[in-house]
Amino acid sequence: MRGFRAGAVGVALALAMAGQASAASYSVTNEYANSSQLALIGVTPALQANANYGSGIVFGVIDTGALAAHGDIASGVDRVDSACTITSPACANSKALTDDNGHGTFVTSEIIGRANGYGVVGVAPLGTAIEMKVLNASGSGTTADVAQGIRLAADRGAQVLNLSLTFLPTSDIVSAINYAASKHVVIVFAGGNSSQALQNNGFIRGFTDQAISQLFFMGSTNANKVLSYFSNTPGIGGFISTSGKTYSFKDHWLMADGENLWGAYNKGTGLFLYTQLSGTSMAAPQGAGAVGLLAARWPFLLNTNPGGIVSIMMQTAQDLGTSGHDKTYGSGFLRVDLAFQPVGQLALATSGSVTTSSASSSTATVGGETRTNLAGTGIAAGGPLGNLANIKSILSGIVAFDDYHRDFNIDLGGAVMTRRTGSIVVPFQPLSTRTVQRFIEFDNGGHLSYVGEMARPTFDPEQGTGRHALNGDAVLRPTPRQWAMSLTGNGTYTGAGEGSGAAMSFSEARWIGENAFQGSDAEASTALLSLVADMH
Repeated sequence: MRGFRAGAVGVALALAMAGQASAASYSVTNEYANSSQLALIGVTPALQANANYGSGIVFGVIDTGALAAHGDIASGVDRVDSACTITSPACANSKALTDDNGHGTFVTSEIIGRANGYGVVGVAPLGTAIEMKVLNASGSGTTADVAQGIRLAADRGAQVLNLSLTFLPTSDIVSAINYAASKHVVIVFAGGNSSQALQNNGFIRGFTDQAISQLFFMGSTNANKVLSYFSNTPGIGGFISTSGKTYSFKDHWLMADGENLWGAYNKGTGLFLYTQLSGTSMAAPQGAGAVGLLAARWPFLLNTNPGGIVSIMMQTAQDLGTSGHDKTYGSGFLRVDLAFQPVGQLALATSGSVTTSSASSSTATVGGETRTNLAGTGIAAGGPLGNLANIKSILSGIVAFDDYHRDFNIDLGGAVMTRRTGSIVVPFQPLSTRTVQRFIEFDNGGHLSYVGEMARPTFDPEQGTGRHALNGDAVLRPTPRQWAMSLTGNGTYTGAGEGSGAAMSFSEARWIGENAFQGSDAEASTALLSLVADMH
């Protein structure tokens, strides 16, 4: 059987870690500073809290086992479902919790290291780890053991698998990955430390389309996001699925800082010892942890679209190198913060009489709820929208959905115009020799307004009484009455009026205009227009 090597840089893993563990060699009380790779991928305590710190997500760590008693992972390692699959020499399941190498302990702390204010912290610090010991003390193992570890982890409830070891797509490994993918598991592999293109730019066969959609690789950069000298690259190779479809490695490849990271150390008598390691092995756990956070925030994705999680991460990665997905950096640098933002077009859940109308709108049903894409659409309502203050409150708590049906809270309340505070009394004043206005604005934004013509005779004084009709009476000139009165409160207009000037004011009020009932211009108005949206 072909052998494996855990993917950390060094003559051998045991030597790579020897002499580097020292609780006094760095600030053990500033765990986020010690885990500086988190900031680079956009993981903050606030973002972790938004996903409940990965609580409820089970990670399968296919590695050298783990020192389950280490203070940073003790409460997160599953002591029942962890297993040892090494066939030569044979070992009991309990040995998965010993880790005679150290690599698995380090990797586990990167994923689920507890946020306890001490040492290091993982990407998903409230996740659970199932340890599958498939590598021995020297970091080697067989494809049969690795394949068995993948199957066991999937059967025992792992939702995300981290394989910080060499990617060898033998028939037993391919079959095991296809099996895990069929159980909605996402699989993360270290890209390798041979400074070459993955699979020497070749194409591999045997994976199902589902497995490919749920599988990705992690390459390594330094803290400046420059390719590590040892890191493999995606190259120009890829997959040819069992259905005959072709996929590029670069579309299933992300980068993360993998140089000189701190992690839990399995040696010594203390339970809070740490060491530094470099390699794509150290980048992969960041990708696995990111999957866990996304799955914890939107659990339905694992059951309905685990490949969607991978797609989201690839779309939101920070582009490096050549524009777009390239043969060196793949999809780019992992950015969990961007993955937690909407992807594609937002949609609103619709109910009642509020609908959307657009040739480009689309709907989908998730969990029995209809969600309508509002891109480029307008909202129509069957009647007046009502109290604007209430509408503003409602719009401040809108829930929208992106292309992957993930929910996001958005605040549209700012789109509703608000009135200035304070009371302003405008004194009775003539607008012309015949028109007067009275206007009072209240603290709550409401106002009382009157605009109208002054009392005037029903005959034209400029003509005097010298002209007479044929019957000898004075010429009467009935005057069209022009007046409008309004009272507003909490965004609702109540008004009455007569004449074209009133029509203009009502039209202005309909559109929440600033000048409604504050003036009139008979010549500027042509019609009353519709006072509600559905009047024709």
